[in-house]
Amino acid sequence: MGMTRVFYMVKKNQLTSEKIREKLSEASSSNAPAYTVFFQQSKDWFTVYNEWYCEGQCNADWQLMDSLEKRFGSPVLALSTFDSDMAFVSVCENGKQCCYVHADEAMLEDFGLTEYRTTVPAELEKYTDRTKLQELWNRKYLFEEDRLQDLAQLLNADLVFDENDVEEDMERI
Repeated sequence: MGMTRVFYMVKKNQLTSEKIREKLSEASSSNAPAYTVFFQQSKDWFTVYNEWYCEGQCNADWQLMDSLEKRFGSPVLALSTFDSDMAFVSVCENGKQCCYVHADEAMLEDFGLTEYRTTVPAELEKYTDRTKLQELWNRKYLFEEDRLQDLAQLLNADLVFDENDVEEDMERI
């Protein structure tokens, strides 16, 4: 059995680790879901991790993405995979949500993924080189999580697989 999980990321824009801490302390007084933020100064996106929302899931949680966008005032991206056979890219920006899937035709038919777009995720073109994005989306991969890893690298982001397995320069908030 392959990997099934979701990786959530928020566009850093002008957010610093101090501003993120402030926003998280505001959230702790509300009924907002709890999560850990992994911040790197050198990255364009920061990771949001919660075992419940990430591990063993393949569908992005739209309520979580919407709350993250509102809390941080920045676009939210979820990269996910189902059994290493399908890759999903979900984008929440300005209250609008779009979802894309990369899978072979047989899987698309078997799972009835008609609400997902199969084209290159156009919303990501403003964050990276369009030609490289198209090449990555059309490339053959044995495991779809490799596509997600390459996509994260192209976007200058990191995928956090476990709360305890993080890079040295990554700040846990």
